[in-house]
Amino acid sequence: MRRLAPAVLALLLVGCGGEKQGPYATGQDLCSVSSVRQVAEEYGGQAGDPESVARAYAADAFDGEARTDARRGCLAAFERAE
Repeated sequence: MRRLAPAVLALLLVGCGGEKQGPYATGQDLCSVSSVRQVAEEYGGQAGDPESVARAYAADAFDGEARTDARRGCLAAFERAE
């Protein structure tokens, strides 16, 4: 599954309309279609701790301020899924 991550991330960044999404929306999109456990398996973190999983995803996929926004978007998606 690790090989699919760049392709999925690219699709999320581009979106269906061809416009680039921000890191918050990208994190939210990825984490809304995957469980905490699935994201943890792909990016790291502890499956029982959504915050650590969102942090691991953001650290792997983004740099700088974008990392914070991606973590927040991912965590928001996890919280909605509960």
